[in-house]
Amino acid sequence: EVSSFQMEHTRTFAPHVAALLNIQADHLDRHGTPENYLAMKRKIFQAQKEGDVAFLPWGISPLGIAKEVTLERFGPEMWVNWRNVKGKVRHGDEEIPVEGVFNNEVLGPAAALICGMLSALGLTKDEIARGLATYVPLPHRMQKVGTLKGVTFIDDSKGTSLAATQAALKMVGGKARLIAGGQLKETDLDFLDEELEDLAHKAYLIGEAEPALFDAWKDILPCARCGNLQAAVAAAFAEAEPGDTILLSPGCASFDQFSGMAERGNLFQQIFKDLEAAEAAK
Repeated sequence: EVSSFQMEHTRTFAPHVAALLNIQADHLDRHGTPENYLAMKRKIFQAQKEGDVAFLPWGISPLGIAKEVTLERFGPEMWVNWRNVKGKVRHGDEEIPVEGVFNNEVLGPAAALICGMLSALGLTKDEIARGLATYVPLPHRMQKVGTLKGVTFIDDSKGTSLAATQAALKMVGGKARLIAGGQLKETDLDFLDEELEDLAHKAYLIGEAEPALFDAWKDILPCARCGNLQAAVAAAFAEAEPGDTILLSPGCASFDQFSGMAERGNLFQQIFKDLEAAEAAK
């Protein structure tokens, strides 16, 4: 992955295979506008040449991609080169089965992109399928921490934008008790209203963004102002019923209270272990 921050300073970077996965409001505290943010992402293609391959989702203009570069499209749409649909990725007459973490509507387009990029790099269909089936996500990315008294704990501390929180709610598979907050990176707090209403029981808010998120969400679903992660987990677990999910997907950076998202996620996991030990001691 190359970040938009890094792309601010690149001129000659020319990957043989490059992709723009998606565009969601993020890092606007640095880039100022969505247009500037997209421009930074587009720079990954600017030095590509004949023989190189560029991947774009449907609906994003190929502006800035040289005509000599091979352009591939991916996503769920019928007219793309690499299409994710019902547990598989289709490319022409070929199909690649998609199992495990990528077999859902949120990560399906990523699976389509992965299949396309790896194919461009010379891997076979069977090699790609094996890799997808055995892939284990890195920590703090929709990581199931454990289940206690019928309540599932999921660590998505890597979810540092509201778009990531939106995706996390869709992936839970039922209503979640959402822990959100931290250092906001964007100003549009309303675009995930539908997911909050349909996919969350309650929001437990923490950190610097707590007042702003409370004001934006309080009329959509019940919200509790908890201050810190320990209080939020305690409140969510006290109110949870068997079958519920406590989801840490903050939608914000962590630097108001933590050194980074890993420290935040590690604390969430330690709180779970402490609760588990306390229950065992009863």
